[in-house]
This record gives sequence, C-alpha cells and structure tokens, in this order.
Amino acid sequence: MRHATHFLTITTIIIAAVMLSACTANTGTESNAPAIATVGGAEFDTVVLASSQPVVVDFYADWCGPCKVQAPILASVGQEFADQVHTLKVDIDADPELAQRYGIESIPTLGLFVNGEVKSLEVGLHQAPQLRALYQSLLATP
Repeated sequence: MRHATHFLTITTIIIAAVMLSACTANTGTESNAPAIATVGGAEFDTVVLASSQPVVVDFYADWCGPCKVQAPILASVGQEFADQVHTLKVDIDADPELAQRYGIESIPTLGLFVNGEVKSLEVGLHQAPQLRALYQSLLATP
C-alpha cells in the first residue's frame, strides 16, 4: 500500500508539471522579457496617475495561476510598447487598498490608465494578440 501511495503522489506531481508546462508553452512571447516593476501605495499615485504616458497596470496575486501564465506574456508585449506605454503591476495582497479603490474583484485584471484616469478594467487572462490590441487602443486615446 505504501508503494502505491508513493506511485500516485509521483504520478500526480508529473501530471501537474505537464499541465503547467502546457499552460505556459506556445504563448507566442519571449521568455527573456524583463520583469514588470511592482508599485503600490503613494508610489502608485506618483507613477501611474501622474504619468504623461498611458499606463497598463496588472492587478495580480502571487497565488493566482492565470496571473502567473499572463506575466511573461504581458512582460513581452509591454516591452514592445515600452517607448509609448508604461507597464506596471500591483500585488493585491500587499496593497488591498488599491484593489478596493479600483473595484478589483477578480484577477488578473488589467487597468488601462490615460491621463491619470481609468479608461477600462479588463478582467481575465489575455493572450499576446489581445494585449497588443489593448495597448494600441491606449495609444489611440486622445
């Protein structure tokens, strides 16, 4: 019985690793994109709301599976638009006041900010083509 339990545990670990690999594969992004800076508190107001450029804010949590899948995709697409749009992250567990301020109830949620105002909140996991469209929509805002 003991060997059967170990076999099931090892099998479960292997299946979980394969599933995680499948979730992160074929995203169409480079895995070597730089990490996105995390902001919070008063820094948020200075960096996001006072920005002269549009800002994409990724509201996330470390325990969130879809957030982990989206992070490298967002980093890659954010790098493509780095000269025109800032991309930042807010950890909702470390900064629940910001999540409450913007009504974040589900993660991942992307906050699209222009001239210090929320243009839209986009809930859910976004693939690279969807993210590019969101970034382009920010650039089209007068």
